[in-house]
Amino acid sequence: MATSNTYKASQYGDGTTSSTGIASASRLYTSPVKSSNAHDGSNHSAAVYTSPLTTLASGAPRRSSSLTSSPLLATASDLTSTAAPFVPQQLQRPAPSSADPSESAPLVQVTRGGCIFFVPEADATGVPPPPIPPSTLLPPSPSYEHPPHLHVDTHGDHLHYPSHYSPHVGHPPHSAPYPSSPIVATRRSLASLALAPSIRRSLDAQHDEMVRQVDPGDERYKEIPSQFVCMWPLDTTTSQHRNVAGSFGYPSHSYKVLSDTDGRTYALRRIENARTTPTIVQQAVDMWKRVQHAAMVPLHRGFVSHGALFFLCEYYPGAVSLHQKYIQQQHPPSEAFLWSVLTQVCGALRVVHGASLACKSIHAKRLLITSHDRIRITGLGVLDVLEYDSLKSKPRVDGMQREDILALGKVVLSVASGRDWHMSIHQEMVEVMESRYSPTLCALVTSLLDQSIDTVAALSMPLQDSVFAALDAQSRVADESELQLGAEYQNGRMLLLLMKLGLVNERPELLQDQSWADTGDRYLLQLFRDYVFHQVDELNRPVVDFGHVVDCLNKLDSAAPEKILLSSRDGQSVLVVSYAEVHRCVQQTFTELLTAAQRRPSYATPAAKPVTQPTRGGAHRSIPRGSGRGGGGRNGRDY
Repeated sequence: MATSNTYKASQYGDGTTSSTGIASASRLYTSPVKSSNAHDGSNHSAAVYTSPLTTLASGAPRRSSSLTSSPLLATASDLTSTAAPFVPQQLQRPAPSSADPSESAPLVQVTRGGCIFFVPEADATGVPPPPIPPSTLLPPSPSYEHPPHLHVDTHGDHLHYPSHYSPHVGHPPHSAPYPSSPIVATRRSLASLALAPSIRRSLDAQHDEMVRQVDPGDERYKEIPSQFVCMWPLDTTTSQHRNVAGSFGYPSHSYKVLSDTDGRTYALRRIENARTTPTIVQQAVDMWKRVQHAAMVPLHRGFVSHGALFFLCEYYPGAVSLHQKYIQQQHPPSEAFLWSVLTQVCGALRVVHGASLACKSIHAKRLLITSHDRIRITGLGVLDVLEYDSLKSKPRVDGMQREDILALGKVVLSVASGRDWHMSIHQEMVEVMESRYSPTLCALVTSLLDQSIDTVAALSMPLQDSVFAALDAQSRVADESELQLGAEYQNGRMLLLLMKLGLVNERPELLQDQSWADTGDRYLLQLFRDYVFHQVDELNRPVVDFGHVVDCLNKLDSAAPEKILLSSRDGQSVLVVSYAEVHRCVQQTFTELLTAAQRRPSYATPAAKPVTQPTRGGAHRSIPRGSGRGGGGRNGRDY
């Protein structure tokens, strides 16, 4: 097979070759096919990979420096049972000197993984070489101390150094460039390539809530506008209690819906028997859209339809109210959680009161708990519409803001005691709270209830310590989320590469060229596909090495200059290419595929445009296609 000058090719027509022919390629790839030692459980620190040979200037053969495997792989790694140990290149076994008898050892021909190599007789017979003493790995360094923060890099083939041992500034005298203590190889399991199990379970549960819906023929679809689909009721009340007045004093129902306008999922609240106008509703929506806080459920729309009032707000799958989770329950919340509730609600009230508004929605049934114990206030703007006339008569908003502070104290007391607040059992609830929690928390709640603290500024003072604790907790959550996002970003890069390769490889034809996938750069991609996914060992068993796949895809995406050896399935064609060259082939081939996909069909014609001709008065009248001379009415005339 003829190949371009870009690749160094060798033909194995009769199944043999010479060591000189192999040595002509610089930095031949270390074969990923493991030796017999890797499968019989012998020492992995010995030659796990079988390497081709290069030739010294003197003509004596020597082993090429073995390539360091991916840091994803480690000895006895959980990621793959056939993974090679990760050893930094600087710590590898030095090249043998000319006096080493192993250089003059006889070479024998072996075939491994469809490739032919000339290796020393000891490697061919499966006898592992003697282990390398630890003292020979590094030069003596009696004065060097192991830096505590030296670790193996899991994103590259190098080590992290302390600042004063940076490889750019050189090493201090009388000290070795690397520690004499052994480096323990890092390990990664296959599960580490995906999300953490706890996060995956949480996201799976949220996804189940998002896609849940009632039967399309359910009668409750008649209660919501037609632009909302995939409805699921969010109320826990039974059908016989559906017309009972809710927490707002009106019969109301909540649904999870999917908007066919933008494809997003929302929470839709329907309020019955509400007397209002669209102008009042829009005024309330515009007022609350100007106020935003992380502890407030955003209000998107408000409208009147089907004889009812509707509010469309953000939907949080899996959210439950404080009343549903802690009222009349056996297990009271922790004190840290109550401090967190006070801190988060106080932060929202600072924003609301700072905008000269009152929340009017501080209730155990309207405070939602989402993931990571986040508190979110829902129902904002509802009472501004339902009590529009009564709110206009109140001259000042200060009284309503003090009611927000008092309502917060009642919520914390109810959650702490596990009972709905009522004046008749107020003292009993306080005694239950004092028996469970610290005097500091109880004193703060008591100050809220007797209105010794009636402003947000006064409430913020005793919450200083809790604010720092909440900031630390959310920072930890953000760090973990960013870490998981980075892992998913890496998976997304590999998925994009796999999709590009899948669209190109084995394509039957392109632009009526049935040999397109088997020629040119596409043939190289086929060989690369076999190199990554279809390797076998010396016993013709498939090599299931996820670390090898991940390592190859990462190097392909970064266009690494490292060279690899690609062989056809019949062994007649061998290409020595770099990952950068394969990367170029992927980009050019995929661009060619996109160009063909966007190519205008040859049989397509532009849309016919009517021909206009001037008439009297300067106006134009259209002439249909084919109605020119001889194409008008009967006998070519207009009638």
